[in-house]
Amino acid sequence: YKDALQFYNLEQFPIEYAMIQSNLGDTYSNLAHVEDEVKNREKTIECYTECLKVYTLEKLPILYAIAQNNLGIEYGRLAGVEDSARVINNIKYGSLISE
Repeated sequence: YKDALQFYNLEQFPIEYAMIQSNLGDTYSNLAHVEDEVKNREKTIECYTECLKVYTLEKLPILYAIAQNNLGIEYGRLAGVEDSARVINNIKYGSLISE
């Protein structure tokens, strides 16, 4: 997908660009299940955000809704990873922040 982005840029091929960004986001999301979860979730969010430059509510409402839904899912997954890391840290080292 990254190679395709060299040819299909936002200015000349906006629809193709957005589709590639969405597919790249899907790929990073799947990759996050097997390696470097936080980094790949962040890349997923970047890709879905990028496709929203083309998928607007006014011009492509269904694709806009799909991209927004995907973003919400990824933010939720990223928050879960970060919460898990915080819990593990607290178990290992004790809570450093009083609640």
